[in-house]
Amino acid sequence: MIFKYITHNDILAAIRQDLLVNFAQNQQELDNFISVCENIAIESVISKLNNRYDISKIFFIISIYDSSSQYENNDVVYYNDNFYIAIAPNTGIAPSNNLYWIQKDPRHPIIVSIVSDITIFLLHKRINPRKIPELRINAYNEAIEWLDSCRDNKENPILPIKISGTQNISWGSNPLNEHYY
Repeated sequence: MIFKYITHNDILAAIRQDLLVNFAQNQQELDNFISVCENIAIESVISKLNNRYDISKIFFIISIYDSSSQYENNDVVYYNDNFYIAIAPNTGIAPSNNLYWIQKDPRHPIIVSIVSDITIFLLHKRINPRKIPELRINAYNEAIEWLDSCRDNKENPILPIKISGTQNISWGSNPLNEHYY
């Protein structure tokens, strides 16, 4: 299952299933909590990186494959626990067809890890803010520190840089002085 950016498997890579079930009474409630916490985590990442990086290329649209949908080049879908990128326009052609799709996870692994860590921290905070495991507090703090380092240009991850259309190159000399005193 995919939420907005991270998958259930991304969460399970960071926390055991037996601990995850303690966050809610049933799977639907857990999925709702994860979705809410993930949205907050994504907003936290965006707020730290949006001045320097092209957020639309980091948090792009990921659809769940639908055979009735029309897909264009570079559309990303989630199908059978895998990511696929369209390499040709198609409708109704399953992502397992290598002529129209390539199986590849286009998400940046560090961003996936950071969103997962922040999401899990927020889940713990929801249950009992006074008993958040130290491991989760440290993972959250490290994530925020890394995002701050990226924002402050101390870290340079391979992420799409924001291109501003107002970059001017000034050249020439100072204005001519006609009056000397």
